[in-house]
Amino acid sequence: MSEARPIRDAVETVIFGTETRGGNLFDVALLITILASVAVVMLDSMDVYHAIYGDLFRTFEIGFTLVFTVETWSDFGAFATPWPMPSAFGALSIF
Repeated sequence: MSEARPIRDAVETVIFGTETRGGNLFDVALLITILASVAVVMLDSMDVYHAIYGDLFRTFEIGFTLVFTVETWSDFGAFATPWPMPSAFGALSIF
């Protein structure tokens, strides 16, 4: 258990530390991933692209879902408290 705290501190610094290089890179990567996810959903909603690339889009959407799931659980794991739900913002991040 004692070695879990430095890992948690490092994750917390990257996820919540916007003034660090790792935090900035994480934010930029997350933003690019969100925009790519939106672009894939938009393209998949067009029949002409869905007919050609539907399977590829589905694979991308599953990949984005897995990435966002890992990111959300990383957010939860970086908190010192076991369940970070004392506010409405904590509850909103689940949905």
